Amino acid sequence: MPDGSKAALNRWRLNMISKLGEEGFKEFYLDQLTKGKEFHKTLEKQLSGQAIPPGSISMSTNECLKSIDWVLRQLSEISVVESRVVHSKLGYRGVLDCVAKFRNKPVLIEWKRSDKPKPLLQSTYDAPIQLSAYVGAFNFDTNYNFQIEGGLVVVAYSNGANADIFHITLEQCNQYWKLWLARLKQYISKTAI
Repeated sequence: MPDGSKAALNRWRLNMISKLGEEGFKEFYLDQLTKGKEFHKTLEKQLSGQAIPPGSISMSTNECLKSIDWVLRQLSEISVVESRVVHSKLGYRGVLDCVAKFRNKPVLIEWKRSDKPKPLLQSTYDAPIQLSAYVGAFNFDTNYNFQIEGGLVVVAYSNGANADIFHITLEQCNQYWKLWLARLKQYISKTAI
């Protein structure tokens, strides 16, 4: 993580601790992690064609699903959901959220959940870099027999407001890919023994 991102994260953490106290912040943080996991698990089920029984999810996750409904209705040919990808040459791996066609164009989708509006791509912080790393791994991974030429960062809102989507073109992916490679190189140099 770049120093600027670390500093911003630390400022946010300290601000939240000053508002909530140490224990309150821990509870808040764990609650956010739990909500994020539930959202991803529920979305994985929905995209895989499984039924979501009424009353089985929190109101927050239900509102997030309402938020992205307009996006889901424009998806077709969902081919990959919550799947591991490996870039064996560069030595990294991850779990991508979704590969599908959005408005008839194959894209890799990175789902994000938020309690606050994120109307600008910059407000998603490192999401485009993460997406580009997954696109690179997906396109290199021999387990997949087609290539992706871009992606979407989709921000689902816990209040049910329409999701914001950010199209990341192949050209933009290539720019974020360079940032990803610099971070990966830095990580490898720090962890090398």
